[in-house]
Amino acid sequence: MRSKVKAKRVSDYPYMRAWCDFVGYQPSLIQSQVDRARELNAPHDVLEESAPGQWLRLGDLKSPTAHAYLRTAVESLAVGHA
Repeated sequence: MRSKVKAKRVSDYPYMRAWCDFVGYQPSLIQSQVDRARELNAPHDVLEESAPGQWLRLGDLKSPTAHAYLRTAVESLAVGHA
């Protein structure tokens, strides 16, 4: 599994960081997304902003494979860098 997600900040919107990395966002865009989520007090399990103030969340994913990947990615980062 590839990951450019900064491990030291896994607890700060971890699913968003993993999702954005998975779909190929540049680190600056990932940070911009996380900053916006933080600013708007988005739920902890958001993946990305789908429309202004509206969030795609982990539970919204239809693909069991993508859902499992993200859970594993976040768990691996948390365990590997605790």
